[in-house]
Amino acid sequence: MTISQNNSISPSASIGRECFIYCLFFFLVCIFTYPLILHPGSSLRGLNDPYLFTWILNWAADHVYSNPAGLFNADIFYPYGNTFAYSEPLLIPALLTAAPILKLSGNPVLAHNLTLLIFQALGGWAACFATSKITGSKAAGWIAGIAFAVSPFRTGYYNYLNVHMQFAIPLALVCLALYLEKKTIGYLIATVLLFWMQMATIFYGGVPLSLLLLLFFVMYLLLRPKAVQRPKTWIQLFAAGCVLLLLLAPILWPYFTIFKELGLERSLKDVHRYSADWYSFFDAGKDHNFYHLADSGKYPGFFPGFIVYLFAAIALLSLVPASGNDSAEKKWLWIRRSSGLLIGILVLFPALFLIQQTGTFSFHGFHLTLEQTTIGVLVLGLFSLGLRGWSTKKNAKPNLSHREWIMILGLLSLFFALLTLGPTMYIKGKAVGTGLYTYIYKAFLPIHTIRLSIRLGYMPVLLLSMLAGFGLVTFQRKLPRRLHSLIWIFPLLLILEYSSFPLTYQQVDWNKTPPVYQWLSKQEGNFAILEWPSNNEGIDSKYVFWSLKHQKMGVTGVSGFFPPFTRQVVKAMTRFPSAQSIAWLHRIYPLKYLIVHEDNFFRPKHQKLAAAWASNVPEGLTLVRQFARTSVFEFADRPETISNWERTFSTALVSKKPVASFTLVQKKTNQDSLKGPLVVEVVFNGRTVKQISVESTPKDYQVSLPGPYPAAERNIFRLKAQGHGNNIAVSSFKLSNN
Repeated sequence: MTISQNNSISPSASIGRECFIYCLFFFLVCIFTYPLILHPGSSLRGLNDPYLFTWILNWAADHVYSNPAGLFNADIFYPYGNTFAYSEPLLIPALLTAAPILKLSGNPVLAHNLTLLIFQALGGWAACFATSKITGSKAAGWIAGIAFAVSPFRTGYYNYLNVHMQFAIPLALVCLALYLEKKTIGYLIATVLLFWMQMATIFYGGVPLSLLLLLFFVMYLLLRPKAVQRPKTWIQLFAAGCVLLLLLAPILWPYFTIFKELGLERSLKDVHRYSADWYSFFDAGKDHNFYHLADSGKYPGFFPGFIVYLFAAIALLSLVPASGNDSAEKKWLWIRRSSGLLIGILVLFPALFLIQQTGTFSFHGFHLTLEQTTIGVLVLGLFSLGLRGWSTKKNAKPNLSHREWIMILGLLSLFFALLTLGPTMYIKGKAVGTGLYTYIYKAFLPIHTIRLSIRLGYMPVLLLSMLAGFGLVTFQRKLPRRLHSLIWIFPLLLILEYSSFPLTYQQVDWNKTPPVYQWLSKQEGNFAILEWPSNNEGIDSKYVFWSLKHQKMGVTGVSGFFPPFTRQVVKAMTRFPSAQSIAWLHRIYPLKYLIVHEDNFFRPKHQKLAAAWASNVPEGLTLVRQFARTSVFEFADRPETISNWERTFSTALVSKKPVASFTLVQKKTNQDSLKGPLVVEVVFNGRTVKQISVESTPKDYQVSLPGPYPAAERNIFRLKAQGHGNNIAVSSFKLSNN
């Protein structure tokens, strides 16, 4: 029985039944995240990354309807632009769940947690639905759905909202398979829309999905070399690709500007720090209730459970007794059996390496490495698909058989398992060879957006669980018919095996806003603030979280990217309150307040030093307010000498035709020592736009600042004196729209 023969996705499918199944998954997720469901409006699992992801989701929810044009110009890392593109977009959950919840409740924590529960359950339902359609077995679907929804990998990542947003992946795979088998354009449209939804949600889902669909398409062509020969099919595929690019362009463009203007691109060195270990696939994580098989030294573990491994093995072993169905196929049978035997032998070596915790096998001058064996299995696997496709090309139908699905899912599982290991493979922390990621990184440019290959662990878990579904079907076929219903015990055992609840949460009361942020939210105007101390993920994520309340532009922030100018700000603050550091911070326009949180300093001596600033206010600042151990200073607007004078701002702050207003004056000095008039160059973004002869009496100037204006990089406005810069003072700088 094949997918397109008996399990096509059609509008006539029981919507009520699928809604009921989804509700069961939602109930299951609530159990595994318990006691989150009891306090969804005030609980977060950890207060670092959950703060950040609460901000990301709710910033998107607040802007996706009301101000989509300003979505990517977030209020972090000012004066940079497009700073929302430093993180995942999360647009689909923002549209569908977070925005309505936020509108009704006004509580971003509630929006975060309910979105987590809803979409995690949606991922489980999607895996269940897709696998049941491929295998023809509801029980097989539940094996995959349970593993994808609540396996130890999920438990380990409950503090990362974005990791639970891969709902479209199994559905897109099935839709592409149905299109290739039936050539129905509706399935291709569904594939495009699902891929777009995944990319608009999380790149850690969209980029692997693009690889998955590409590899599946190649494997299908190897098995069915004549199935995609019609020009109409290729035209449809090309048109689908063009439509997909058009749909993705508004989302991808801000990320492209970050790459173009700031050079943001993940290197292999970045990925190396956050990659998995071979033992991650045997690591059930520290939250598991029953056992701890292995400590990979990485978090979280990928262990999908003994039941998944058992039935995945049964599925793969079912490939062994290959037999030809006709004379044409039998001619190739010995070649196919030989390649299968060689694959089986190569598979034994990684097992040997894992036991010995080494990456090399040597015997009388013969050397075989873990890298060679794993890549060898992939290459030989593709070769075997090609052999099967060539030997059956005359009689093959477009539908993939049970056996062929097992071959495809087995190879895909290995491929994505290797991908999680990053550029260098490790066994228990010991380097054992170059990882497949290194080669894919060179050939597949979209993967340059990935920083943590360990977060791709959901892919082998999903594919192995789908493979286990085929193993369950194979096992069921061996049972007497009267015992077929007994297979339903295995999904129940899998739930029991995954037991890891209750979990620990921290409490956050959104309604108890710190007084400083209540006061800040009432201050009129669009200005920037700098909160200190900074350069710590836990502290900065708290600042970002509470920015949802006051909505002012923060000079610092938190994300997987820390831009160069922000590093300079942090460096300047380490010299605070020197006159040079205050003058340097004055460059940021319009930076209005410096907010110092004494309690956020880790060392008592630094806390005392910060407390002293309130009693002995540094020159150039004014103490505005004090809230317990938090002090708010305002930067004074005072004349400055022209030497190294600069203002920097984001393009999003003004229109596309900004005008700079300022006052220049020649300071009183010995006129005989000056030769000729004092000239000041107005330089904007590296180009001289005007020259001004400075007079001895104050004079106001207005200068239009011509484009082009950067979208991601900051604008830099400078006044440069041609000699005797210390004799010129500038004040009253402002920006306005022309």
